[in-house]
Amino acid sequence: MLPQIFLAQPPATAQARRTLRAHALELAAQLVRVAEGPCYAILNIEPAESEPIDMLLLRPRSALVALVRQAEGPLRVQGGHPWLAQARQARADALAMLGGLAPALGTAVAAVVAAPRIPEGSSIALDVEDHRQRVKLLGFDELAALASMLQAGAQLDEAAMRGAAQALDAQLWHNGERLLFEIGLAPYVLRRGDGATLPLLEGASVVGRRKQAIQHEYRLTIEGDDAVSADHAIIVCAPSGRLLLRDTSTNGTYIRAPGGSEQRIHHAEQAIAPDTIIRLGETELALVRA
Repeated sequence: MLPQIFLAQPPATAQARRTLRAHALELAAQLVRVAEGPCYAILNIEPAESEPIDMLLLRPRSALVALVRQAEGPLRVQGGHPWLAQARQARADALAMLGGLAPALGTAVAAVVAAPRIPEGSSIALDVEDHRQRVKLLGFDELAALASMLQAGAQLDEAAMRGAAQALDAQLWHNGERLLFEIGLAPYVLRRGDGATLPLLEGASVVGRRKQAIQHEYRLTIEGDDAVSADHAIIVCAPSGRLLLRDTSTNGTYIRAPGGSEQRIHHAEQAIAPDTIIRLGETELALVRA
């Protein structure tokens, strides 16, 4: 059975939305390799009076409540570290939110997950009490493997997992094969001559002929035009509202600002404005407000 990933609340900032989207795609790729039976992950849970819970991961015999922390350098985590106390509190908050469903989770594990992985040179030494209380610290790249090994006394069938998602007002976001909807869409779209629109994402959107995304990129596929490169251009929508086009094509990208003449960009960047016409190969796209 394919893992199911739910979103409880979209994050408040563009950077947090991009990060969460990348985490969801990475988690889906990990879980599909180890999933045996139902597996539900609920992301970005926001209790009313405490800090957000980044993840509730449910399997038939285990439940894991996790906080995700970016790890940009070696970690020094000993017993009593604030992260560990925060993880225990997150577990208590998650159980409180689930109410009558909580007993089915057994002894839920509280975890701090270092993303994208625990850096080399880190020093991690949890004490005996942390292990007794089922508190873990691991890298994001180890998450699915840990979840597949845990046996923590949970009694969860798919109906119970679905009930947990409903109790947390979470929407199915990734069905094990693809994202069902996007978060953090930019206020601009690319409009084709036939009226079809291609929505841009906050941050970078890759435009080109290739259909398959690489890792966690967001891409817009142009079909039926062999003059379009596989990865023709990148359009960046910054939080400030600034728009940037970066050409990555073989033959260049042509832009025409409102009232201006067409200019060619090749392996360069150019700020662009709404209502600019962008030509890739023989395909014209208008950059317009959504």
